[in-house]
Amino acid sequence: MTRKTEEADVIDKHIGNIIRTRREVLDMSQTNLAAITGVSYQQIHKYEKGVNRISAGRLALFSAALGLPVQDFYGKTIPVNGSLHAAVDELAYDIARYVSLVKNPVQREAVYMLVKTMAESGN
Repeated sequence: MTRKTEEADVIDKHIGNIIRTRREVLDMSQTNLAAITGVSYQQIHKYEKGVNRISAGRLALFSAALGLPVQDFYGKTIPVNGSLHAAVDELAYDIARYVSLVKNPVQREAVYMLVKTMAESGN
């Protein structure tokens, strides 16, 4: 039996995090995602934690179920010395995830305008 490399472990965890984040944004349970993709909810949990590696074919199923292109699971990342160096700051992913959870469209627009104004002013 072969052992996963540290770089593979990091990538598996990264892909699992993308799956979990997107599932939560869609307000989808692990059970629902499991039913759509044909795996158990326990397996979804293992994928999301990066415990089990997801195959290319299965990743295509997750891509369709979650409405994400396959390349979005990888992002602009480069494995270096056991860690992922992302081109986009992890905080940006968290901000996008939390903003997507704001249900009130007026509040959501206000948050968007605040961030946009801050970015444009250079502050």
